[in-house]
Amino acid sequence: MHFSKMGCGNGDNKHVTVFILTVLCVGVYIYLYVDINSSLQKLEDLERSTYYHLNLILADHNRPREDKPKLLKPHYVKHTRNGSETQFFLHNYNISGPILTIFTSWSKSNETDLIRNNTVRNWSLFSPYLYPILFTNDTGLKRDVRAMGWDSLPIIHSGKGVPVLKHMYLDAMKKIESPLYAFVNGDILFTQSLLEILVSVLHSDLYQNGTVLVVGRRTNVLNVKRKTASSFQDLANVSVKIGSLFTPWGLDYFITSKTFPWRDMPDVVIGRVGYDNFLVVESNKRKIAVIDATKTLLAVHQTTKKGGNFESRKKLNKDYNINLIAKIYKKINYGMGTSNAAKYFTKYNSKSQVYIVKK
Repeated sequence: MHFSKMGCGNGDNKHVTVFILTVLCVGVYIYLYVDINSSLQKLEDLERSTYYHLNLILADHNRPREDKPKLLKPHYVKHTRNGSETQFFLHNYNISGPILTIFTSWSKSNETDLIRNNTVRNWSLFSPYLYPILFTNDTGLKRDVRAMGWDSLPIIHSGKGVPVLKHMYLDAMKKIESPLYAFVNGDILFTQSLLEILVSVLHSDLYQNGTVLVVGRRTNVLNVKRKTASSFQDLANVSVKIGSLFTPWGLDYFITSKTFPWRDMPDVVIGRVGYDNFLVVESNKRKIAVIDATKTLLAVHQTTKKGGNFESRKKLNKDYNINLIAKIYKKINYGMGTSNAAKYFTKYNSKSQVYIVKK
């Protein structure tokens, strides 16, 4: 039987073929359209999920101040790497590279190995927002910290074999570009409150229109374990349980903007009395905004039964800085160089946001 006899000639065959091809094309289009849209939806969902769970920093730092979004409360989430919390992302701030270049120095010592290892692990948790550097001329220490994601720089300028503070800042600035720089004693651990402070400072008029120095009191905690040092939550819990706030005379961290006049500072060295209080006195004298972050920044000092407090008073050449400063300045009232002498301080508002207040 021929199709022509059923009214289906060659012309009709062409119509049928076109119809079938049209149906196939529509089917393929619908399939691809649904699949593409499904993929796009998945990408959008993934993006939203990423932004939500990681709380990525989104504000444009270069926009006019009146257009900047309000600073939201920084949050953090846990990501595990070898069982430790590793990544903590802030919300509403955008910056390329690290926010803070943080550095310290120590010598090889079996007695303090646990403390130093705790510090290396703790500071590494803040990657990529902190850039940690160890100043050392010891190849073994250099190798060890580099294996944990730190960088190292040689000690070129020293007094009695101890690193000169201002050259640590200047060398760190040459090494890495960041809006803030900080020398911190090598036995200090932090929680996510450090990131909250950094963002608060960067959003402030004090930073954007001038120079800042952020200091504060530490919290002494006896015998911090490795696991505790590797967890912000555990560190906060143990600080509340057994920690004690140290004297306002003892300052262990010095966060400054790049505009801080380090080149004009005397060659004071770390680890000896006097330099910390001198920096506060000199900063107030120069109208630099000194901010006391004690109320909102948890800086945990790893204390041991053998020592850890007032260690600078027990070292050789303990008066090195006092004698050096006395040669340059006729008189220094070190009592005006405690954290209480700061003109500004940080606190939480009713929404648990960190902000800076003038005393």
